[in-house]
Amino acid sequence: MNAKKQTWAVVATVDEPPALIAAFVAHHLAEGAAEVHVFLDRDNPEAQALLRDVPGCFVTLCDEAYWAASTRRAKPPRHTARQKYNSTATYQKTRADWLLHCDADEFVRDGAALEAELANAAPELGYLRLPNVERVHLLGHSEAHIFGGGFRGALPGFAAQGAEIYGRFAKFLNDGVSGHLAGKGIVRTGRPYLMGVHFPRMQESEERIVPYEIAKTQILHFDGLTPLHFALKLLRRAYEPVYSGPPRPHGEFRKAQFRFMKNNADRPREVKRLADGAQGITAEQAETLRSLNALDERPFDPNAAVRALFPSVDLSPQAFDTVLEIREADLIAEAGFALET
Repeated sequence: MNAKKQTWAVVATVDEPPALIAAFVAHHLAEGAAEVHVFLDRDNPEAQALLRDVPGCFVTLCDEAYWAASTRRAKPPRHTARQKYNSTATYQKTRADWLLHCDADEFVRDGAALEAELANAAPELGYLRLPNVERVHLLGHSEAHIFGGGFRGALPGFAAQGAEIYGRFAKFLNDGVSGHLAGKGIVRTGRPYLMGVHFPRMQESEERIVPYEIAKTQILHFDGLTPLHFALKLLRRAYEPVYSGPPRPHGEFRKAQFRFMKNNADRPREVKRLADGAQGITAEQAETLRSLNALDERPFDPNAAVRALFPSVDLSPQAFDTVLEIREADLIAEAGFALET
């Protein structure tokens, strides 16, 4: 095994409130990332100002001039295409030994553990796939910051047990989570790979032929930092333009979320009911998940890392939602959206 210390970097194409972007950067730098590359998918002067002088952080505004100068010549209509382009461009220039592509709502749990796994990765491996777990709220408990709560992963036997545990909300879940279970690949650099959203592929090939292993280090996925964030995330997808080419590979559970949110956007009680049912658990459900070893209650709190770099950033749910309401005013108006407070 190769025990040489390995460096790693993170890249994300983001369209999020500045507080979340700041937390993403601060946490990964604190965990040992040599570089954090942030591509802003929408003009975000507040985030640019926050990140401007942070060592190890590289910020790119993906405006019309950026895309005109790119090999794409114009902004790709699909968000996933923009992610792939930006992460591959970063892969080709980073000086780190490994590159992780993830979203701004995804956080490496343990940087030191990740470095140990990278140092001992067999040379023939092109990437390690970091499995993801998803943040879940314990209903009835208030949280001091947007990262509060526990984490759940895939639930063995969900097809048989899901309806018993989650009732009517089981149809909105993917083996027990509201988002994806594909994990994210951290990719060895210097090889003929193209970066993807979840894993790389060989150049000039659409095949998944890059050898990999499943890592022990986890990605913590926050599929909505607050109920409002979750609701607007679904509405953004429900109202996105129809693109040419093959449809996006959303699972039936996700399509059900989109439909429900679009059909009930003006009914605050129903919006909250979906957010609670898909992303929250009752005390009884928590006990069931514990018995199935499917609930990790170790806290995640990047506040110290954020305060060290960005002392003015407020990670409270109230502050986060206030910014969201301003940023997404057009979408809120288009959908006739209202959230119960």
